[in-house]
Amino acid sequence: MFSLLELIFNALMEIPIVACAVLGVFAAAVAGTFFGAWGAVPAGIGGFVLSYGLYRSIGRRKA
Repeated sequence: MFSLLELIFNALMEIPIVACAVLGVFAAAVAGTFFGAWGAVPAGIGGFVLSYGLYRSIGRRKA
């Protein structure tokens, strides 16, 4: 059975901007592990921008 937290998380992942933000946070966490804050901030921003750009380009191809 799904818990309430899992249901909320799955619902939020259906919103593209939220999913891209989560990917950006994941990229920041990975880079922060190896490079500290100097790597986490640019990786978080870059992860968000690249994932959102990929989402937009895929959306245009489907239309």
